[in-house]
Amino acid sequence: MKILFCHDHIFKEYEGEYYSPGKISIEQMESYQSLGDNITIVARSNKVTSLDSSKHNQITHNRVSFCAFPNASNFKSLILRKELLKKAVKIASQYDIIIARLPSEIGSIFAQAGRKLNKPVLIEVVACVWDNLYYFGTIKAKLYAPLAYVRMRNLVKQADFVHYVTSSFLQKRYPTKKGALTLSASDVILSTVSNSQRNLKKNNEISIGVVGSMDNKIKGISLAIKAVKILSNSTNEKITLHIIGPGDKKKYQNLASRLNLLENINFVGSLSDSKAVQKYLNEYIDIYIQPSYQEGMPRAVLEAMSCGIPCIVSCAGGMPEIISSDYVHAKGDYKQLAHLIKKISSSEKIYRQESEKNYLLANKFSHERLIYKKNKFYNLIKDRISEGSVYYNKS
Repeated sequence: MKILFCHDHIFKEYEGEYYSPGKISIEQMESYQSLGDNITIVARSNKVTSLDSSKHNQITHNRVSFCAFPNASNFKSLILRKELLKKAVKIASQYDIIIARLPSEIGSIFAQAGRKLNKPVLIEVVACVWDNLYYFGTIKAKLYAPLAYVRMRNLVKQADFVHYVTSSFLQKRYPTKKGALTLSASDVILSTVSNSQRNLKKNNEISIGVVGSMDNKIKGISLAIKAVKILSNSTNEKITLHIIGPGDKKKYQNLASRLNLLENINFVGSLSDSKAVQKYLNEYIDIYIQPSYQEGMPRAVLEAMSCGIPCIVSCAGGMPEIISSDYVHAKGDYKQLAHLIKKISSSEKIYRQESEKNYLLANKFSHERLIYKKNKFYNLIKDRISEGSVYYNKS
């Protein structure tokens, strides 16, 4: 089957090839092989005249092609949505199955296009659109959140095939219809998983890691910086926060400057792929934090767990499903975050306990287990399609 994968991710076009700044990899695309022979990614793209290959991974090759689609995430696109839907229908008509990764405007448009064409549609639910927009930071996003939530909920409710990245959180917010075929499995491909505990480094320095875009407040990076300020005032150890990810760092530099923390913050920037992130975390990070306002099942937390790194997370999304409740803090509570960092960093026993818990749990998300689950799910999808037991316009 010919697959069309649809998402809002912005790729970079360089010398006729397409690259992703870390979020989507060729390994992810190859994980769909048991569903179809060829895959086309439909998403946004920007043409660039130069590219840092160490921070991007090439996405196009002999079985993966790219189809550029207009920006569907601005106010103008709401007015022109019917025209975008017509364009999507024309593109989708050339494919056998549509994979719509939600939340995303392009994904939702192509899910609608698939239904119009009576095409099989697989919806991947990776986060809550309400949380995503509400915590985006703009008034327009907050106003749009209810409409986007209802639309996404309806698309999932109508779908015959749904892949959730959480065990229960997203399932409760976006339930399926009776008889729908579903999968509950992370979409994170872990290249390696540790088989031993980590020890807390005794070099009078604590290295903390956080991964996320700096273009909005969703990942809680400002909370991480404020927590570091509390810690730096209460310990003689040097606290270093490593911020990994793309985006404009200026406002965070300004915050660090106001708090007299510039020497405590390392802006790493983007890394090319999951393997590069895992390698960095394993080499430099003692404790990983994810103080997000919104999440599905965050890739970086699982990557840190796979290295045996103790993790502290907010209660957003599916994170409480994988991290001990003792190390889950309320959204926005940087004081509790600082307290939990100090708790782990002050005790070798606690540090080793959390390290062991994490690498043992990360084994459940290994590449082999994920591929087995996905292949089994995709084979069931193909069976239903071949039996003609999918009825898109009758739900």
